[in-house]
Amino acid sequence: MPFGSRTTIVLTLSMLLALAGMARTQLTIPPPTLISPAEGAVMDNGCRDQSEAIIWDFDWEDVPGATEYHIKVWHNPLKPVVNDRNVTVSEYHDVSRKSHIIERNRKGWHWAVRAKVEDRWGDWSEVRSFEAEPLDTDCAQ
Repeated sequence: MPFGSRTTIVLTLSMLLALAGMARTQLTIPPPTLISPAEGAVMDNGCRDQSEAIIWDFDWEDVPGATEYHIKVWHNPLKPVVNDRNVTVSEYHDVSRKSHIIERNRKGWHWAVRAKVEDRWGDWSEVRSFEAEPLDTDCAQ
């Protein structure tokens, strides 16, 4: 059969598709490296009179090729307060208005992030812990 025949082209195309599939399955998506808050950080809390919002900022390093990030923030892992898988930049700003964290729930908060590359979610980052400052710490008097 002469080179360039239909059979050779189909075989070559099949081989390319198989190799492309192998390359896709071998893609390793590194977990994001967390920047802030640091392990054990003390984050903002609200005010008993609801005069100020709780403002939390999270930051991590870019993952090459990532199109989206998924961030989770939780005190109770079954009910995350942030569970956003549509983050397109390597930072997250959360504002909770008319809210505060009571004393017994101030400690034991956690956060983690994962990246999406070529429509595949990678592994989760390390899990970092933080706590909220005591209630009414920086409220206007």
